[in-house]
Amino acid sequence: MNKHVKRFLPILSNSVRSVITPLLSIGFSFVIVHYFSKQLWGEFVAILLMMLLATMISNWGSKDFLVRAFSKNPKKIIGNWQELFLARIPVLILFLIYILLNYSISIGFWLVLWLVSSFIFHSFSSVLIYNRDYGKALFFELISFLVLISLLFIFKNKMTLVLLIQCYAIHFTIKAVLFSVFYFNFLKFKKIRFNTIILVQSGIFFLLSITGFLQSKIDVYVLKFYVDAITLGEYHIISGFIIFAQSISTILILPYVKNIYRMSGKQLIKIRNFIAKIGVLIQVLMTTIIYYILKILYNIELNTHQLIASFLIGYPTYIYITYVYNLYKKKLESVVLKICVLCTFLNLILSILFLKLNYGITALLFINAFIQIICLIYYTQNKVDYIKFKKI
Repeated sequence: MNKHVKRFLPILSNSVRSVITPLLSIGFSFVIVHYFSKQLWGEFVAILLMMLLATMISNWGSKDFLVRAFSKNPKKIIGNWQELFLARIPVLILFLIYILLNYSISIGFWLVLWLVSSFIFHSFSSVLIYNRDYGKALFFELISFLVLISLLFIFKNKMTLVLLIQCYAIHFTIKAVLFSVFYFNFLKFKKIRFNTIILVQSGIFFLLSITGFLQSKIDVYVLKFYVDAITLGEYHIISGFIIFAQSISTILILPYVKNIYRMSGKQLIKIRNFIAKIGVLIQVLMTTIIYYILKILYNIELNTHQLIASFLIGYPTYIYITYVYNLYKKKLESVVLKICVLCTFLNLILSILFLKLNYGITALLFINAFIQIICLIYYTQNKVDYIKFKKI
């Protein structure tokens, strides 16, 4: 096989998987809104927000921490994975207890199944990224999604929130089973030992993941307290599309994350310049596509100001994404964390303020755009391409 084709295949396969996965989530929201109701979707989003947060915390930053650990010591891949998997179980148990204490049995059981399955499925994210098993991951995603959609139409005439949660939990269980079978060697534990030290070591990545998650989602969580279920559901759809467009910069670079940990500063600058240039075209295209999808499929029409904000939310990541991974490379995660915490705090305060003043979702979109520009300024002032180890 031609060497250029070999280099391109990981980008292509990961791009397809990374694009299809969020598109499946978008397709799921479309089915609920179109064939059932926006009210049902809004009620489900209220549960989904809680489960996303629980999943994010129980994952404890394992993906980024383990990808770096695998790159530095390939001989200990299974050992490192098993150690962190076991160490995270007590965190998972705390959320399971919370669910059982706060939800009825009819919902609680299925939320427990959902969270446990999500915990297992996401535990393998670092492995599939490192091994570049993108094709198999996509296949498993498609199978579980087809089952989910089939269940929705089987129960179409009697769909309720509880039944929708059950269908979603089954879909996650299928993914967890498929990944567990494929990566079964990782589940062959020679000894069961809860090493809290590795939780501390990966703690910085946990803080990075949770603050990064909240930075992009805090406006949705705040909005939940100010609007009805239908408005919440609509904004969650808009936000989901914008975050998907924003994530394309990461999709482009993800197959070569482990190479970034080894490449020189000059090589990294070339990659950064290339992504920044094509990012303009990609973001314009994605903003246009989002406008027409929302208008045609969801009966949601963004105005000119909202479209401008959508572009500004997505484009800065094309410039600063390589800065983030280079900071990881230099073990300067604390710099990324400080920026995430600052931006999350600003997003929270401004979202509450402008919602109290009844400025609505346009204000939320421009707040997110402002936050991304702040991120861009902070990241680009940290010149870490040629340094080895020093505080910034």
